[in-house]
Amino acid sequence: MRVLSFPFHITLSGTVATTTDYSQVVRGQAIDVLMTNFLERAQRARYGSDISRTVFDPRDSVSQSDLAQQVADRVKDCAPRVLVSSIKISPDPDRNSYLIIDVLYRANPADDAQRLRIPVQSTLSQESQV
Repeated sequence: MRVLSFPFHITLSGTVATTTDYSQVVRGQAIDVLMTNFLERAQRARYGSDISRTVFDPRDSVSQSDLAQQVADRVKDCAPRVLVSSIKISPDPDRNSYLIIDVLYRANPADDAQRLRIPVQSTLSQESQV
């Protein structure tokens, strides 16, 4: 199976980069689902995880748990090749208004776990003035 490489790029010879590495295909699918918001795909309005719209004030453990469950469900629905082991949501120590979403996954049950770390800006991390 030969598919487009992720991220998309052109090789030095001027052709579109492709890969046959299954783990790279699965990694690309995981990133694609996590970074896509609803309504960004014309024919698949519910594709993606819609993280940016769900991150309002995720500093408490209940919100973080809900977000982690939503991410796991969306990845399972949109990219069934990605076998999610765990999802951890934590505040970014360097940027106050950001969260880090750590996703541990496997491309195959026998593979070693791979990690994706995705920073997401929370929209209401500080009280806004009215």
